[in-house]
Amino acid sequence: MAQEANNGDEAEECFREGAALFTAGRYPEAIRAFEKALEARPRDARFLTGLAAAVDRLGFFSHTLSLAGQAAAAAPLSPNAWFFRGLALYRRGDYAGAEDAFFQAVALVPDHTEAWFFLGNCYYLSGEVEKSLACFDRLLALSGRYPKALYNKGVSLADLGRYEEAVEAYRACTDMSPGVAVVLTNLGVALAGLGQP
Repeated sequence: MAQEANNGDEAEECFREGAALFTAGRYPEAIRAFEKALEARPRDARFLTGLAAAVDRLGFFSHTLSLAGQAAAAAPLSPNAWFFRGLALYRRGDYAGAEDAFFQAVALVPDHTEAWFFLGNCYYLSGEVEKSLACFDRLLALSGRYPKALYNKGVSLADLGRYEEAVEAYRACTDMSPGVAVVLTNLGVALAGLGQP
């Protein structure tokens, strides 16, 4: 019994070390720490999700997908497992699969802002622009300061020919992130769509 408790403490310490290394951007070292934690507890969803996040940052999306799938199977109520599964599918261009995973994440944690953001992107890339707008609006209601969501909302609105609303979204985005060239360019295009110089 004492040996099991020791292994559990060591695994938790490795997980905390991995999380700190991940936050510092030291992904290869974080991977080693998460793998060490998993040696003691191979089906711990937190450890699997931590490893999935670090592997994702290095661009190994197939491995991320496998780890996130294992985490979701081990803990189906883990929003982060579903989020990283969705992120891996999104990065591989499987928007329908990613939509399902992100939807699971927001069903579990309705204020999961990143899941709402990527769910909106999935809908947009799948041609479901109205649904993408609903996601960006939900995200902005949760966290008004989210320039990427404002920009993507502007793009969606412009695609629908709703240039006045697009201009509002782009201007709100530039208020938060001034000088971003792509936002200013799209603002100009939307203003041109309204016949304004």
